[in-house]
Amino acid sequence: MVIPRRILLVDDHFVARGGVQAILESAGHTIVAAASNGLEALDKLSQHRIDLIVADLAMPKMNGHELIRIVTKKFPRAKMIVLSSHDDDKSVAAALQDGAKGYILKAGLAEELMQAVESVSLGGRFLGRPMALNGFAFYENINLETDGLDQLTARERQVIQLVAEGRTSDEIGLILDISRRTVEKHRNNVMGKMGFGNVSELIRFALKNRLISDE
Repeated sequence: MVIPRRILLVDDHFVARGGVQAILESAGHTIVAAASNGLEALDKLSQHRIDLIVADLAMPKMNGHELIRIVTKKFPRAKMIVLSSHDDDKSVAAALQDGAKGYILKAGLAEELMQAVESVSLGGRFLGRPMALNGFAFYENINLETDGLDQLTARERQVIQLVAEGRTSDEIGLILDISRRTVEKHRNNVMGKMGFGNVSELIRFALKNRLISDE
């Protein structure tokens, strides 16, 4: 018998969210809320009691990797399952090392999604195919070489992602609900800490550390 769970869906593709929602609701789970990016997800988490989060990785404003880091620290009760189209070793390793309890592919079967929800809900972990062939130890031992990412605050990482996405300081201020002056301060702090000479170097850093996707 499936134990009903309260779930938050996070994906910037409306159709994808709808498909996942239909699968989960057909099994008796409740979709408490949905979000199109990590920032919206954090807002939903502060408003609702959530058991599980099923999230994509590549999203605007705040991607799945950053969401996992924050949820693991601030909302440890809510367990993370990644549902992504990315199956490269470093994306999987980063998600698991940051705290995700499950990782499955969007191209996988609905059965895998249900298995992941059940396993993670009961305190376990789950890898979909083909990641399961490697096992958790394989991904947890990958050296991700974050290249100084741990020197930055959560807000600075958010600003980096938005700058790398091509957002202006005014747009970033509106998205993060901070002043343009504060945005510029965070941006300058990042440039100084990391020794970036221009925005191109910042973008390369964001790509290397999976703050943005190269798709």
